[in-house]
Amino acid sequence: MNKYSASVRFARWAARIGSLFTLVFVGAFVVGEMVNPTGPLPTLTEWVGLLFFPIGVLVGLGLGWWREDVGGVTAVLSLFAFYVWDLIVSHSLPGGIFFLLLTAPAFLYLFIWRQTRLEGGD
Repeated sequence: MNKYSASVRFARWAARIGSLFTLVFVGAFVVGEMVNPTGPLPTLTEWVGLLFFPIGVLVGLGLGWWREDVGGVTAVLSLFAFYVWDLIVSHSLPGGIFFLLLTAPAFLYLFIWRQTRLEGGD
């Protein structure tokens, strides 16, 4: 018998499936750019941004499969760092909600971590 509530079990699988969706979605862009490059290689400044999003976010989402706390915090801090980096570089925040949507599983990981603490889990 599973010791966690149905909401925790559902959120855990939703976060995992969402993290796979994010990986496939971002991976499609990477493969597409490798197969048919649309411009020059990223500059050093752009590599810093790429380190935060998508690399840091994807690392966090992957870690979340085993450690919801570490994975969620890593992904959310990477997203936050990406927004700060973009604000410094372009003097504006990225438009749209796509970066938040692709990082949404991290917020679920943090919810799961909190709930498992409240339910007396590890």
